This record gives sequence, structure tokens and C-alpha cells, in this order.
Amino acid sequence: MNRIIYVFCGLDLHKNTMQHCIKTLMKVRGDIDIGVATYGNSQLPPSTELMKMCEEMNIPFHDCPRQSFSKMPLQPMLDNPSLPADVDSCELTGMIQISYHFYKNHDYDMVILMHPDTLTIRDYNNSIENYLGQDYCLIAPLINLDPNRPLDSFELFKEMSGLQISKTRFRVAQAILSFGKKYCLHLFEKYETPENIWSQAYSGFVKWGDCSAINLYPEHEGHNTFLLHGDSQIVSQQSFGSHIHENLDYESFLRKHKKFNFVHIGHPANDWHSNPEYPGRFRKEKYIHWLASVASRVRNEGEQ
Repeated sequence: MNRIIYVFCGLDLHKNTMQHCIKTLMKVRGDIDIGVATYGNSQLPPSTELMKMCEEMNIPFHDCPRQSFSKMPLQPMLDNPSLPADVDSCELTGMIQISYHFYKNHDYDMVILMHPDTLTIRDYNNSIENYLGQDYCLIAPLINLDPNRPLDSFELFKEMSGLQISKTRFRVAQAILSFGKKYCLHLFEKYETPENIWSQAYSGFVKWGDCSAINLYPEHEGHNTFLLHGDSQIVSQQSFGSHIHENLDYESFLRKHKKFNFVHIGHPANDWHSNPEYPGRFRKEKYIHWLASVASRVRNEGEQ
């Protein structure tokens, strides 16, 4: 068994995109272990489609116990308005639940979580895997939403809360990240349940994982957090337009910056244009196909 597993986190509505992203990871990494998981609050139904997909692909699936304590209504999901407004939940707690499951029940040494729409481009140097065997709280890319204003220092994040960072140009990317094994086991040993972790260890945190994760920096419960930025950043958030800042089309941008092993599809970028008559869901699918073809060309070029 491998010591590392990559786990894609999503819902049934992410199935098609997730399948494609899983296949890109398999193509690049070969025999790497891959899993799928779902988390959410009590209104989220069982993820039967993802379970069937995993059975067909012969990969492990974990449908997390629902967060019955999550009582924070959201706006209806734009991709599927028929879903209840509360399918979302305390994201940080959900990711800890998933990580703990694969550490405790499958005995992996490192669990790397991925968004359902994270494409793998190349296998150059995965900065997260370099921490294998070390004790840490969180390893995740730090994203700058405004590439015209570079980060001067990490000092500003030491006392910053999730609510505060939500008002800035920075986010802790959830496209790919890892919570440490000792950290996850410690949380469940000390607090016992996801509800206690949320109400005690994460008391006062906002529910959005890309913001609340900053509360874990520079350390949490005695475990250090490492934010990947600059040369160590491994994921490209296409929607934020760093390629425009450099006056490059996105394909040229990925060829130039070989530090990026992954692309987070996210939402259509400002410079990507489609037929204005496309409905939102179809427009996103067209964008996914376009970006996947870009990533495929860059990946194939690297294999030659």
C-alpha cells in the first residue's frame, strides 16, 4: 500500500467533472492511491452517484456522517437550485472528518484532499508530499486574488481571523491541501466528535474553509501550518488571471510556470468568453472542456 492517498471531495452533482480530474491524476501519477469522499449537513442526501462511480473505478469512497449541528443556511446552489440551501456545512470540520477517516481506518501517513475540479498537469515537485513523515497541522497554497499586488510578508496572517481574511485579496486554496495525521488524530482524541471540534477547537471560525484555514496559521494545538506561496505554490487558480498580469494566454502561462502541477478549474475566468445565451451550468461545462484541453496539451508536451 502507498503511504499517501489523494482524496477528491465533492457531491453527486460533481461526478462528471470529478471523473475527468481523477483520470488526469491517474495518468500523471500512475499507481497513486485515490479515494473520494463527501461531507455536508443533515439536509444533504447520501451520495449514491459517487458511491457507484467509486465501485466502478474500484477506489475507496467515504460518505461522512452528516453535520447535524450545522445550522447556517446558505444561498441556493447556483449550479443546482433544486438542492436544499443547507447542503453546505462547516468546511474545515468536514475536511478534518475525511482526513481522520483515511488516517484512522486506512492507516495512510498522508491524506491529500482535492477539489472535485482540480486537474493534474504534471508531476514535477509536489511541495505537499515533501512533508511526508513530518508533524504538521495544515499544508496548503496561499492564493493572491490580485496578482498586481504581490505579498510582502506572511506576518500579517499571524493574527488574522477567517472573517478578516475574507475581506482581503488572499485565500487559503482548497483545491489541494493536507491536514497532518498527528493533528487529526489529536483533535478526535481530545474533542471526540466533529461537533465538539467545531464548537471548541474551531470556536469563532467562519464556515468557509478557504478563509477559516487562516486561523490555523502559524500553528494550532501545537502543530505548525505551512502556507505555500511564490515558488512553492503548486496550484494555479485560473480564474484569478495571473496569466493576464504577465501578458500571456493561459496555455503559455502554464508552459512557463512549471511549478504548477495542478489547475483548479473554479469559475470561468474573466477573459474566457462563451455564447451569452448559454445557461450557467452549460457555460461551466464548456469552460471545463476548454481548460481540460489546455491542460492536456501542456501535459502531453511535457511527456515528449
